[in-house]
Amino acid sequence: MSALMEYKGADVEQAIAGACSALGVAREALEIQVISTGSAGIFGLGRRQAVVRVRLRPDSGMADESAVGNGATKATVAKATVAKETVAKVMEAKAAAQAERREDTAEQPEPVDQEQAAPAAAAKASAPAPAEAGSRSPVEPLNDAELAAVQSTIARLLELSVGPAAVHLQQDENGGKLLADLQVDGDASRREQLVGPQGQTLEALQYLLRKMVSKQLGKRVALELDAAGFRAERRESLQARARELAAEVKSTGKTRTMAAMGPAERRLVHLALQDDPEVRSRSVGEGVFKKVLVHPPGKGRRRRKR
Repeated sequence: MSALMEYKGADVEQAIAGACSALGVAREALEIQVISTGSAGIFGLGRRQAVVRVRLRPDSGMADESAVGNGATKATVAKATVAKETVAKVMEAKAAAQAERREDTAEQPEPVDQEQAAPAAAAKASAPAPAEAGSRSPVEPLNDAELAAVQSTIARLLELSVGPAAVHLQQDENGGKLLADLQVDGDASRREQLVGPQGQTLEALQYLLRKMVSKQLGKRVALELDAAGFRAERRESLQARARELAAEVKSTGKTRTMAAMGPAERRLVHLALQDDPEVRSRSVGEGVFKKVLVHPPGKGRRRRKR
């Protein structure tokens, strides 16, 4: 009897067709086991392929097991390996593109470097207001039906990605920012899975959900995700670390560096130090995630290119 071989497709029929094509036989010559019917997901997210396992029928009149096992199986494994590598590369490219766009989703711009704050403010005060041709559309309050739709979308995406979670929505008094507090059952590891390293998973989910619900409702939605108080904990941790490094800079006169972080978190660091006249802070690096330098006044200024 020939060995079972596994094939995948967008649905069961496509998976079976792929098996027939790879083995060069008609459907009637195969014994077929459906492992998974697949899922279309939601908004294209959480999609799962259908999976079938097949082998030649004993009475199919095809070549013996060794011919199929050594020939078709090796070819199938090679094709599967290439496909997996291709999918991985595509996912990496999508993640990189999303990361580059995530900075545009920050609700508030990152403060300018403290060394340039005064001249920049003076220049802004004296300059005429710029045209707002490319400005964002205003955030409109959501009605009860829209809030219910947002809550359902968030719950569904979480179920597909990290597991079931309770979603508690709160809209600010002015009808602007929408805060979604996510509560997961189980031990602390469940929250860690949802939040990710330095909150990166939570940030990625927030970015995706902003795009999804804005498209779903046909208007901009300023959504912020939190997970059982993570945002407050992270804010306190970052600002405490910034003050610790500021104290080291004052005592040693040497520049200290904070690990790379997103624009919203860099803003928290700059705000924590902006009223301290003995230190300065500025962001360095390329892309969305940048390091923050904490340094004595004048020492960390950028060198102008001649």
